[in-house]
Amino acid sequence: MGSKKTAFIVFIIAFSLGLNVMGVSPILGALNHNFASLPVSAVQLLQTIPYALLMAAALFIGRLTLMISKKRLVLAGLLLIGICGTLPFFNNNYRFLLLTRILIGLGFGLVGTLNTAIISDFIKAENRPAYMGLHVAGMGIGALIGNLQGGIIAAIHYRYFFLVYTAAFISAVGVTLFLLETPPQKNVEHSSLKMSGKVYFISFMSFAHTLFITAFSTNIGMFILETMKGNTALAGTVIAVNAAFALLVGFTFSFITKIFGKWTLAAAFLFGTLGFIFLLWIPGIAGIFSGGALCGVSLSCFMARGTYLISTAVKPELQMLIQYIGPHTGRLKMRIKGFRPDDRNPLFLHDMNRCVLCGRCVRACNELRGVDVLQYQKKGMETFVGALQNKLLVDAGCRFCGACAEVCPTGTIRDKKELTAGGVKKEDGAVPCRFACPAHTDIPRYIRYVNAGKFDEAAAVIREKLPFPKTLGRVCTHTCELECRRKEINEAMSIRNIKRYAVENDTCALWKGKGKQLPDTGKKVCVVGGGPAGLTAAYYLRKQGHSVTVKEALPSVGGMLSYGIPSYRLPRNIVEEETALIAASGVKIETGVKVEKPLELLPEFDAVLMAIGGHAGVRLPMEGNSLPGVLLNTDFLRAASMEKEAGNYTQFPEIGKKAIILGGGNVAFDCARTAIRLGAEEVHVACLEAEDQMPADTEEIEQAMEEGIRIHPGKTFERITGSAKATGVDFMAVERFSLDENQRAVIEKRPGSEEHIAADTVIFAVGQRPDITGEEQYNNNLTK
Repeated sequence: MGSKKTAFIVFIIAFSLGLNVMGVSPILGALNHNFASLPVSAVQLLQTIPYALLMAAALFIGRLTLMISKKRLVLAGLLLIGICGTLPFFNNNYRFLLLTRILIGLGFGLVGTLNTAIISDFIKAENRPAYMGLHVAGMGIGALIGNLQGGIIAAIHYRYFFLVYTAAFISAVGVTLFLLETPPQKNVEHSSLKMSGKVYFISFMSFAHTLFITAFSTNIGMFILETMKGNTALAGTVIAVNAAFALLVGFTFSFITKIFGKWTLAAAFLFGTLGFIFLLWIPGIAGIFSGGALCGVSLSCFMARGTYLISTAVKPELQMLIQYIGPHTGRLKMRIKGFRPDDRNPLFLHDMNRCVLCGRCVRACNELRGVDVLQYQKKGMETFVGALQNKLLVDAGCRFCGACAEVCPTGTIRDKKELTAGGVKKEDGAVPCRFACPAHTDIPRYIRYVNAGKFDEAAAVIREKLPFPKTLGRVCTHTCELECRRKEINEAMSIRNIKRYAVENDTCALWKGKGKQLPDTGKKVCVVGGGPAGLTAAYYLRKQGHSVTVKEALPSVGGMLSYGIPSYRLPRNIVEEETALIAASGVKIETGVKVEKPLELLPEFDAVLMAIGGHAGVRLPMEGNSLPGVLLNTDFLRAASMEKEAGNYTQFPEIGKKAIILGGGNVAFDCARTAIRLGAEEVHVACLEAEDQMPADTEEIEQAMEEGIRIHPGKTFERITGSAKATGVDFMAVERFSLDENQRAVIEKRPGSEEHIAADTVIFAVGQRPDITGEEQYNNNLTK
């Protein structure tokens, strides 16, 4: 809905409210003469009861919007006001008049509350004060005209006050033409409409304040009639002054809220109190006019501020109910000819039968994202939203950012059900890359920053969850890319490379030295293992204020980053740079210290965290597995990383001319490519998995093939041949391969497919496990 149309609707409803609510005040004072036999309080009751019902209707409005559209509710309220306001012209019985006033109160409750709801649904929070001011201004203008009209009519005869309510019918016509037909949410539980305590508090205070001002209006009208010889025209003029000041405050509300700020409500009560004081202390007409003016200021301040606070405390109903609970057609008005739902786009379903032409998707696409794909189109007598020339979004240059689906209140443009199948939450299905990331990094956010050239901001977002961003920018397994929604259109985003690009262009201005550090707790924690897991744990434990010591068995920290991943993939200076940041945060690091009995550390530390990683390779139980020349992946990569330095480890083995790596994961290909760099002339990689099911990254496999490494998928390892030294491996082709319920391999071999590959070195790369000394004893002690 456009801002001009919204402003018109807000004004016309507020005008009707002001005209009718305040316009009858002098008339109710005149009723005292007609019902002289009744107590004065009985006449005041006619004015008080509608506001009590207004309160009841306002509290019931949440339930009503589940069953009836906003448009129909506003019309119902206006018709109640208009019809019930004319009935006393035909019958002046007090009980009949009281009944009509009750129904009018319900009408006021519906219309007034929904005027705020319209502002909440279609106006951003920062722009609402101006619209709340317009709301009060509309009521002020209506009250100004209504009081003058009401005073003159009451001077003639109170029964003619029905003319005031003709504005209700005018408003009904205006609302019918301009207000959107928002669908009811009859399938939604009422408990879903959660309101804060602030909403109830402001609603109660609004009720009390309205009674406060109403009592003033009614009593001042009766006071004038009794002391100034029944001059109802003067009563109308006095209350019109009240409305005029309310109008003035309404137009300047944004300025006034800057002055009073959060004390605006308190100021409203203060002005109202001063109004009554002036009325009592200042004699004659001067006191009446000054009291009326101050109460007008009070009314305007309270209404504008109170309704604004409620609008910001409650989420827009359409967004809250439809976007997060799920769209339902309900009583949604369908198109005359209808549109076929378009499911040809890869990510969205476009169902124009739900569209109410609110324009949110068009504005989001054009003004928010600047893509300019969605536009208003014509099809015969029907207007609809779509791409130019009715193109598919993918052909019209859509970026599939999802903004249109996020802002659509009716589900006209919505995610396909397949994207959230399998019990995935809506927010996780909408951003699957973030959900797939083990650290749940806000990937879309930092990609937007990189796109805008804001590398410092992007790096700050990445470092909210990841203390090793440069490392991960090179060796992350990027499971996020497997779930990237962009792959449904052409190909997944290169999220890992974008991360690397961001952190390599980071100046460190936004995050370095600015992380949250809690005060020291006095607790001491020992982290056994200086790999990425141990260092990450140590980093965040230190952030929590604990004293942390890391004990690492190897000569330097980094774990598999330093001794597993080859340096051609992860330069060692990157590891040194990022581990130095961990030490700079206050973590004490001890290297060359192997912890064999962690329980013995407990007297010195409050807690011991074991993060020792998987530094022991797995040797398959097969013939020839212990022959010289048969190596384990972890030993081989560690020795290569230490550049043939013996230290506490065995002498670096000679690789020979031919090498076979048994395994199909990333570590297997790291071993194969390292063997090439160490001088092997012929390197083979064999694995059980078929070619399209190999666990290694596609880029690892492709780069290995570019380096001349031969790959043999779908092979069983029968035996390692040789006597004094390994000479090769016997293989058979796999016909079928699966895992049983205990995760044990079930292999069906192809008869007659025996094959032998000669080799000088055989490397097992079929997995790793923790290297624990006295494992059984340690596990028993740990569980005590």
